[in-house]
Amino acid sequence: MRTVTYAPTDWDTQPPRGWRLGLANWNYRMRRIFGRRARALEKKPFRPSPTAQPLFSFAVLGSALTFGMVEGGHSKIFADQASAFLGFGIEEVRIAGLDETNQTEVLLALDRLGVASLPMMNSGAAQQALLQLPWVETASVSKLYPDILAVNLTEKQPVARWQRGRNSAVSVIDQFGQVITQQLSPDLMHLPLVVGDGAEYQVAEITNYLRAAGWLRSRIYAAVLVSERRWNLVTHEGIIIRLPEHRIEAALSRLEQQEREQQLLDKNLRVIDLRFADQVVVRLAPAETAAREPKVSAPATKL
Repeated sequence: MRTVTYAPTDWDTQPPRGWRLGLANWNYRMRRIFGRRARALEKKPFRPSPTAQPLFSFAVLGSALTFGMVEGGHSKIFADQASAFLGFGIEEVRIAGLDETNQTEVLLALDRLGVASLPMMNSGAAQQALLQLPWVETASVSKLYPDILAVNLTEKQPVARWQRGRNSAVSVIDQFGQVITQQLSPDLMHLPLVVGDGAEYQVAEITNYLRAAGWLRSRIYAAVLVSERRWNLVTHEGIIIRLPEHRIEAALSRLEQQEREQQLLDKNLRVIDLRFADQVVVRLAPAETAAREPKVSAPATKL
């Protein structure tokens, strides 16, 4: 076996010169610095100075308390209170994107997390808490040190009011048919009303047709889905407009032409049937039908 014995050279006792500068010079400096510190520690054990002894004792005591809090399951509470004491308590919550959502709802959702300081606030947990609010679609939470929590919200867009049946509650839904809320404010009463089981999932179709037929939109009270296949439109006057299952746009164009020529929606009608491709069929209201029926008197009977 070959044995190599290391012997000190000029490289260990003095800095190299000339072409040997560079990495060798760096190694020499490190050996001199750390070798001197190591020899000093061997000769003199560590003792804090009299002025540093209170701080050292406080650090040891704090470490012991922290270890006890962790073992007892109270570390988060301790860290939260300590952070607030050091000036990192949440003093202000800035909220952007509020429309239908109330500011109090946001503050209560954050308060349920039980966190009072900025460092201990979990942004992910705060985001999930805000997403549970009925109107919130997206939420982001950021920390502005030392004491500001910034919240940015994007709310869901309501497209219609939906009623499953005649005696069912009315809900506000989005374009995907998801229920947002059942609390209807006066600002939401302008939304179109769709009725029927499954109508919430086809709401985008009928609202697009009504939006395209702008002249008709203000006359419609509700759109009723029939057998989950086709729509009936009900005007504010109670006229039922029966739409076909397909080619709805063409049917509404025929109705628009008839409205310009005969003002059908202003007449005393019960039904306007657009399910036939080549004609528009109307049915008179019961009162109008009775008025047009001929009156026949019964013959006299002799006794």
